Amino acid sequence: MPLIIRNPLLDLETFVASITNLRLRHPVQFNPYRAIYDDFKETTERRRSVTPTCDARDTILRKCGQSEPLEFADIYSGSALRQCRKIGEGVFGEVFRYKTDAGRAVVLKIIPIEGTLVVNGAPQKKFDEILSEILIALQLSSLRNDNEYMTSSFAEVIQVRCVQGRYPNHLIDLWELYRDHHRTANDHPEAFKDDQLYIVFELGNGGQDLKSFEFSNALQAKSAFQQAALALAIAEKKLQFEHRDLHWGNILLSPIDEKFVTFKLNGNTQQIPSEGVKLTIIDYSLSRMLSDGIVLYNDVSNNEGLFMAEGDYHFEIYRLMRINLDNDWQCFEPFNNVIWLDYIVDKLIDRARYKDTKSRKHRSAMKELRVIRDKITKNKSAAESVNA
Repeated sequence: MPLIIRNPLLDLETFVASITNLRLRHPVQFNPYRAIYDDFKETTERRRSVTPTCDARDTILRKCGQSEPLEFADIYSGSALRQCRKIGEGVFGEVFRYKTDAGRAVVLKIIPIEGTLVVNGAPQKKFDEILSEILIALQLSSLRNDNEYMTSSFAEVIQVRCVQGRYPNHLIDLWELYRDHHRTANDHPEAFKDDQLYIVFELGNGGQDLKSFEFSNALQAKSAFQQAALALAIAEKKLQFEHRDLHWGNILLSPIDEKFVTFKLNGNTQQIPSEGVKLTIIDYSLSRMLSDGIVLYNDVSNNEGLFMAEGDYHFEIYRLMRINLDNDWQCFEPFNNVIWLDYIVDKLIDRARYKDTKSRKHRSAMKELRVIRDKITKNKSAAESVNA
């Protein structure tokens, strides 16, 4: 049975203390009187229960600018994907990167959908299950052009496509090359047949994930944290956004020449010293957002596997979020963003890699990160944390 907390007076401090290896130094600040957004509940429950897959299919095709799925091998032919290679994977599917004729690096996130074949140990998503991820990705990408709430720290969506067919041979060759040089947990894509459907995200290249990135020093790490906090704050205020899965594999970093990264929060421009690094937040498969009066979210209330994993701090966060939300995943609880910020600063202090660990500026910035870690969970939201 899923853990469903219905008692708002539950002693969360006692609960949190009982969780082994929990990173939080402060008890979860659970607010029994938080708004449940009843105005949107009826709309969201109607969407959850009766939205037919055909309606979701039509909506996705419109967002893709298509009337029907396109042929996989035609759209992503070998001649179209110059200097292509596989760069990552997940339960969702495969990630490749190629260069356009203009020399721009583009990332392809390829997700099989609607099939009966179990892929990478999980059933394929339906159109209505992946619709929210597409809409959230498009909305967050558009914030880079917003006049009041502006950030370029979410993945740039260049194009979303719906394609059909077998995996192209050149992508299979690249998949096998990756398998031969790296460990892979994914199933071989040759298993897909002619009628297989996929959603393909074409994304701007955000760089390396936090897990593999090497900072010059902690000044860069401090800038990365500030960029993450401001991005979450902006999306939180504009869209009632929660990421809900911001582990260090979903944070990308790349070197930049610009001295500052610019944000707008409530119309006020803020410039963060880049220290030569740019942060990008990716993967919204568990995210929650309010758009045009509709709550977009992934209902994981019955996904026991998500809540059973042990080891890293981020597995504990899934359980903490379930408590914060009373296992009702349509609700908005901005403190969940704070917990993920706490996770990020913890990784930056204890797990991130640095070239320079002996300089005064590194030690000073690391001290500032520790101060942030000590105070971050006293905030109720990401927006409050950047104004503290």
